[in-house]
Amino acid sequence: MNPPVPVPISEIATNNPGKELAWTFFAFFARFEYALKRTSRFLAANDAKANWDAFAGACDAKPDEVSKLEATGAWKFFQATPPRKQIHGPAGLDWSDPTTPEVNEPRIRWICRCLRIVRNNLFHGGKYPMMN
Repeated sequence: MNPPVPVPISEIATNNPGKELAWTFFAFFARFEYALKRTSRFLAANDAKANWDAFAGACDAKPDEVSKLEATGAWKFFQATPPRKQIHGPAGLDWSDPTTPEVNEPRIRWICRCLRIVRNNLFHGGKYPMMN
């Protein structure tokens, strides 16, 4: 017998606003990451991955742009509800402690890190947070 689907996952799968929000996030994130990869200074060396740290560093050099992000509530949202990474712990699948900014980490870099964790949990795993 299959275990029950957790309520938050069920809501994303069956609730129109939840589905729309998940698909909007997916589409926006995918397009943004593609744009980073198509820009040579934001393409990771020797890998076909976006260099999010280089992007965050470029943004950090523009404090006015970073303050716009803070104004949208991204900083406050992630401070109030920091994402957790799904990890392979001693007992199987588990969750890390909430993600917190590293010492002296620029806000934009931490926000980008949080966004990637949310993307990974939503689209690569973390679908059953109550089960191992």
